[in-house]
Order: sequence, then C-alpha cells, then structure tokens
Amino acid sequence: MSMIEEAFEHGIDRIILGTAALHNPELVLQAVQKYETGIAVSIDVSGSFATAAGWTEVSAVPFGELASGMRDLGVEELLFTDTKRDGTLLGPDLGTIRRFLEAAQMPVTISGGITSLDDIYNLKQLEPQGVKAVVIGKALYDKKIQLEDALRIA
Repeated sequence: MSMIEEAFEHGIDRIILGTAALHNPELVLQAVQKYETGIAVSIDVSGSFATAAGWTEVSAVPFGELASGMRDLGVEELLFTDTKRDGTLLGPDLGTIRRFLEAAQMPVTISGGITSLDDIYNLKQLEPQGVKAVVIGKALYDKKIQLEDALRIA
C-alpha cells in the first residue's frame, strides 16, 4: 500500500494492479477504498483461468470468478489480456471476451491478438456489454493496422 500511496503522491492518476488481484485481494480492497476510480485491475487470462506473475503462473481461479470478485471489492474498471493471443496476430477470441464481459459487468479494456480493422470493428460491437478500449500492439508495429484507420472505427 505504501508504494501505491507514493505513486499517487507523485501525481499518478491511475494505478493498475495485476498479480495482487489473485494473491492479495485485501490490498486491492484497501486501494479501492482509498483511491476509488484511481485503481484499476488487470486480469490476464490463459484459457479459462487467470494468470499472474508476468503470465508465468496459471492459477486455478477461473477468470470470471476473479472479475466478479474484483467488482465485489469496488473495482470499477478492468484490463483483460488474452495471454495465448497477445503478440500472435491471431485475432481476439470473441467468445472468451464475451464470457469475461458477462462476469465483469463493468468497463473493460481488451488486449491480445488484435490484428485487423475487422477485429476492432467486432470488438466495437461489444461496447454496450462493457468494452471501453482496445490495446493494439504488434499489428501497429507490423503495419497491419494504421492508427488513423483504427481511430476512425473507434
């Protein structure tokens, strides 16, 4: 908690907690109680389960259970990363994303596998269900998506 407090004291607007969601939900609760919307949680997913420690640890916790648990703690925004798709240019797994959104019931930033403008368009259609934003990485670096085109769809 002292590191979170120090970051906010230095002018940080938002902190995204990751592994703490799995291993230290009490910390998440304390942070949300003190900083409210200044705290978001990143839930990295492999198959049906949440991962931790830089994706090196696949937990036994279903991602939907973790997402709804974070909502119960007062978290108001999540970041979802599909670790099996991130950096692969395979496109997002829309079925998994839909399941995540159903469990989360809050705004979610989606990451992992975004490859084409069609992917962005398809995720935009999920916006009413909670998609807030999309992270595009490798597709920009490899010039499969032009930022201007992505922004036009968004």
